[in-house]
Amino acid sequence: MVKKYLQQGEKMCKNAIKRAEIGDFIDFKDEKKPRVLFVNPPVYDFSVYDFWLKPYGLLRIAGYMRDKVEITYFDFMDRHSAYLKEEEKIPDRDAFGRGSYFAQPAKKPPEYEFIKDKHYRRFGVPQERFIDLLQTKQFDFVLITSAMTYWYLGIREVVENVRKIQPQAKIILGGIYATLCYEHAKSLGVDLLLKGIYKVEIRRVFKIYKCLKSCFKLN
Repeated sequence: MVKKYLQQGEKMCKNAIKRAEIGDFIDFKDEKKPRVLFVNPPVYDFSVYDFWLKPYGLLRIAGYMRDKVEITYFDFMDRHSAYLKEEEKIPDRDAFGRGSYFAQPAKKPPEYEFIKDKHYRRFGVPQERFIDLLQTKQFDFVLITSAMTYWYLGIREVVENVRKIQPQAKIILGGIYATLCYEHAKSLGVDLLLKGIYKVEIRRVFKIYKCLKSCFKLN
């Protein structure tokens, strides 16, 4: 009996994927919307400066989904984030909104041990604020963006915290690092790795979600 239901669910999901054309999105009017956490991860580096560093791709996707899913947005690299304490917020350096990030000392990776005169740091909102969010609100999906390829340690931090606190959440990773270093990104253990332009692929993900929820009564 279980096998029969699994086969029926698989067939329905395949049909849902086929119907996920450009411009086609699921309608959650009659059921609870998926709870989606959008994350711009912290940065591990020697130096980072805010020259209007914003996750444009992630924000576009969140904007596209704003009426279709329940959105929570956590930007580690927002210098004026509500998750930062007042003493952690560094004022803008000029009238154009540029400035430095809150930073904490971090362990230098073995690859950088030869660099003796630079301090390695973690930039962005402290990790414990993200952990607090995961402990107080449940999510179905966590969408993570990526930028510089050598900033993957921040992504790993996010993935590890989600896996530890909310193992039921499906993690989706996209962006520059995921596209240019696709094979390396697989090592982070996300559920879905998206390469290149991935808005259409995300539509398919939520089509599958609706199908599974309907077939197997997922919470």
